[in-house]
Amino acid sequence: MIHDEPLLRYLGVKAEIQCFKPTLYTSEDSLRELDKVRKEADAVNRSRISVLLANKEMDQTLTVTHTLWAMLGVLPKAAVQLPHRHQSVALNLILDCEPGCYTLVGTMISAKEALEHANAAAVHGEAGDTAILIGHAKAALEQVLEASIVAKGVAKNHLDAAAKELQESIELANLGHIGSATLHAEAAVKHIKISDKYIDSAVIIQKP
Repeated sequence: MIHDEPLLRYLGVKAEIQCFKPTLYTSEDSLRELDKVRKEADAVNRSRISVLLANKEMDQTLTVTHTLWAMLGVLPKAAVQLPHRHQSVALNLILDCEPGCYTLVGTMISAKEALEHANAAAVHGEAGDTAILIGHAKAALEQVLEASIVAKGVAKNHLDAAAKELQESIELANLGHIGSATLHAEAAVKHIKISDKYIDSAVIIQKP
């Protein structure tokens, strides 16, 4: 059961006006809708495969209550979810997973992390693992774009070039051209490495 009682207790207040009615999300309904989303043709291109559990009274925020947001999602085998941030507190409840599935939580994103993902994309491309290449290339692209926001000069130029190479890699991989996609991923690695020579520790985006 999801409700606002812990927040109200923390604030020392009481809910005296009923603003909406409770909503029941059955397991059958939720999993059926999630399965529909998972089977959609463009699901592989999304940063996450999920459904929002929204109360119909919250038609503007698409939330469960005025202050709580809930999502039910699945991370397919060999998939890599793109880095993202939350503007408020986020709690992840992992119901089931196989060994090897993990989550990374941090306070910053840097170009060095992008290099790890770009390298992984190139390696998996060589092995013919299209889906994994795409996952790592997307993760690298997200981090390169964030790092590029505050980068300057030569570093920014190479980060922007790396972003273009990663975009090409993703597009070609989606078209089934794994060889060409791998070459672009490798080119992105070179640009990120060069940018790292000119980038300093200030090129880090501190997350809230």
